[in-house]
Amino acid sequence: MEQTIAIDFDNTICEINEGYYKNGGTELLPIGKLKKGAKNFLDILRLNKYKIIIHSCRFTPSIWGKEDAQKQAKKVEKFLKEKQVPFDELWVKEGKPLAGFYIDDRAIKFESWGQVYYHLENADPYLKELE
Repeated sequence: MEQTIAIDFDNTICEINEGYYKNGGTELLPIGKLKKGAKNFLDILRLNKYKIIIHSCRFTPSIWGKEDAQKQAKKVEKFLKEKQVPFDELWVKEGKPLAGFYIDDRAIKFESWGQVYYHLENADPYLKELE
């Protein structure tokens, strides 16, 4: 049986450029470089028969509008194909895709609400983690 894995695009598959958003968060900067190990890991997922769904706020119509979301999706698709990164689908719909596993740089693994609170109180601000 095929397992589905949903993988966020920015800062997981590609690097995030400093100043990821510009104009107060209303415009995305260009796609960064392929993140080290990303292609090899997705190749392994493909060999192990995972269905790979790539999702991103880059192509969420309610955030960017339908036309800009479609443009972003085409840019990401071109990037993935040029870098020969395997994937089965770009999730260009609202909401999150149905999957058995999710990989996202902003995720907190849920174990308990206390653990989530502890993580939030002790985490470095997201942008300080960018290199």
